[in-house]
Amino acid sequence: MSDINVSIQGMEELEETFRDLVRRYPNKAGSLLRRSGRDIRCKVIENVKRDTDFNENQKQSLSKTSSYNVSQVKGFGIKQYVEVSAKAPHFHLVEHGHQMVTPRSRSYKTAGGNTKTRTLYNGGQNVGFVQGKHMMEKAVKVHERIMLLEVDAMVDELLKEAMK
Repeated sequence: MSDINVSIQGMEELEETFRDLVRRYPNKAGSLLRRSGRDIRCKVIENVKRDTDFNENQKQSLSKTSSYNVSQVKGFGIKQYVEVSAKAPHFHLVEHGHQMVTPRSRSYKTAGGNTKTRTLYNGGQNVGFVQGKHMMEKAVKVHERIMLLEVDAMVDELLKEAMK
């Protein structure tokens, strides 16, 4: 029987290249996630302006960039994520829809300038449902396709940098 000896040269270099890729991936992925979060925020604002009656002069307007938070990158490794959230307390009502309910009481001013509250007997009744606009959901669905291309480009860039 003959002995076959196989020697592969350059395995240490290849292993070091892979280690370098693994070290650099979280930073690249984190910056890509932050950029994608900001893009989603812009798409949500576009959807708000298109789908709702907006007033930019209001303090808690949904049509301002400052009305949304994009968090720092959370998680580790391949489980990194960012959160895009609205500051306005009524965002979930516009996004998902809500029941229209008549108020239980109504405030009014008297002739003397005093404010009085009157309890209504028909208050608190459900008078309809307002459909949600799903602005965030639409923005995320549109960005999913773009994100796949951006991740491919990021991985290609990492591999090109490693081959230099």
